[in-house]
Amino acid sequence: VSDTSASETAVASFLAPRRRWSAPSLSRAQRLLLPVSWSCGWLVTLGVSTYTLFASAFLGFSQADVGALFSAGALAGVVTQILLLPRLARSIGERMCCTLGCATMGVAFAVCSLLRKQPLHAFLYLLYRVGLAVADTTTSSLLVKFSTSSESRARNLALAQSCQAAARIV
Repeated sequence: VSDTSASETAVASFLAPRRRWSAPSLSRAQRLLLPVSWSCGWLVTLGVSTYTLFASAFLGFSQADVGALFSAGALAGVVTQILLLPRLARSIGERMCCTLGCATMGVAFAVCSLLRKQPLHAFLYLLYRVGLAVADTTTSSLLVKFSTSSESRARNLALAQSCQAAARIV
């Protein structure tokens, strides 16, 4: 009897009409934040792969020099996230932090390629990493803030990570 009912259940579930998949609806803020997430991922890739070639060819950096600058950039990002970002978010808000971070990382990275004098070049690279830390962190924070449920929060953060992964491929 149990084999018959189990097989009937399996057949019934197989023949049952399928729910059509629909794209998740995103709020306006979420649609705006995903390109920001993509930009952060793209600039991370540029900041590692392309910058290494640039620094070697145009600045005469050795591997040790590039490694030291990358380590200093990572330290600047961590210090920014721990010490600066909480205070900055309280004073100007998360949206302005995200805007400021995007502007800082974009302008600093662009100008960094034009100015080759030290220590100004290294300062601009560190400023780019500070802007990246602010923009990337506040993007995730805003995606969580504008999510209406734990399911949408998980989906939105996954979309942001997927955008960053796609940017690394491009």
